[in-house]
Amino acid sequence: MTIFNNKKDIAAYVKASPEVLESKRAYEEDDPGGFDEVEEKLVSLISGSKGSPDFGEDWEEWLSNNFDELLQDAIGIVM
Repeated sequence: MTIFNNKKDIAAYVKASPEVLESKRAYEEDDPGGFDEVEEKLVSLISGSKGSPDFGEDWEEWLSNNFDELLQDAIGIVM
């Protein structure tokens, strides 16, 4: 179960996500610290997505269905 009560919870999840960590490692080989803006954009996309659960609800299924696409969107927007 993954419950977010606020954007701070989403940010903590994003920072610890294996997909984000892998992308961050690859990107920051050439630009240390450059992935921070992508993480910020990803948090905004997750929290503002249509159809996302409300704060205080279980986000696990929704994240498993949408996280990778939102990560790619965040990368595309920032880069």
